[in-house]
Amino acid sequence: MKLVHAAGIDTDVYLSTGPRSLWDIAGGVAIIEGVGGTLLQINGRPLVLSPQQIEVPAFVAGAPADALTLLRRLGAPLDS
Repeated sequence: MKLVHAAGIDTDVYLSTGPRSLWDIAGGVAIIEGVGGTLLQINGRPLVLSPQQIEVPAFVAGAPADALTLLRRLGAPLDS
């Protein structure tokens, strides 16, 4: 449900600090991507999901610019 808020007007970005199960976030991911949002790993790379990946690492979801801004403000070690 928190991912859905990041897709709307309630929240700009959502930060997931711990591993999540793929099935717990799949619906929210579809909504975020459907409205033009993005999901980024903590290193700034796109979060790519696959059926073989059960556990999803920490990530940020939201509008592309907002997600990257949050990672920078947190001092995340972004890959170039």
